[in-house]
Amino acid sequence: MQLVRRSKWKNYSEKNMISQFKESNLSWQKALRIRSFRLQLLITTIGLCAVLIFIPQFFLFIQSRNGIVINDELLNILTPQNFSTAIFVLIYSTIVVAVFSFYKFPVMLLRVLQCYLLLTFLRIISIWLVPLNAPSGYIDLVDPFIGRFAYAGNYIDKDLFFSGHVSILFLIFLFEERRWLKIIFMLSTFLVAAFLLKQHVHYSIDILAAPLFALSCYRLWKIADRNSFFRI
Repeated sequence: MQLVRRSKWKNYSEKNMISQFKESNLSWQKALRIRSFRLQLLITTIGLCAVLIFIPQFFLFIQSRNGIVINDELLNILTPQNFSTAIFVLIYSTIVVAVFSFYKFPVMLLRVLQCYLLLTFLRIISIWLVPLNAPSGYIDLVDPFIGRFAYAGNYIDKDLFFSGHVSILFLIFLFEERRWLKIIFMLSTFLVAAFLLKQHVHYSIDILAAPLFALSCYRLWKIADRNSFFRI
């Protein structure tokens, strides 16, 4: 009986969270009339722009310092192979699909951007605290967007702990509500993680830690959403 009640409460909570999103995301026109939404959107946009300006210089800094090389037992048994094209297609097709999925719900899209901003801050801190050199057998990941905007055309191979690609994809998976899309996003996350390891772009620990950081940001958002400042 107790298990049935817990199950009912869990189902109710999930449905309630979804209905909250859909009720508060009737349209962009209505959302933009809400002062809290406008303020949070403005702060988030400023934060993302600040990161875009700051991060190329940060990557130059971490590239200039010497880190450690981890003896990764998993990478040792994987012969390096270039999967740049497959990784690029998977990542950006997932992001495009996610944008179309979230765009109809402005509050949800705002929450995704806020979590991504927090995730980026955590990644900057973790890369700074954990200086690593590229793994043995490293093959450069060709990503025109990151190369242009994040790396500013510079060669960067020390932005390792934790994986930005895997954490972003897993964050998208967490926010998506439709079951069939969640399965696709999880599959995309798994494949990108496998390809990054096969290409020796990241250590195993970088890949394993990425979903945990994404999940932490998602949980923090759920806690913050109860606060009157964040509530819309």
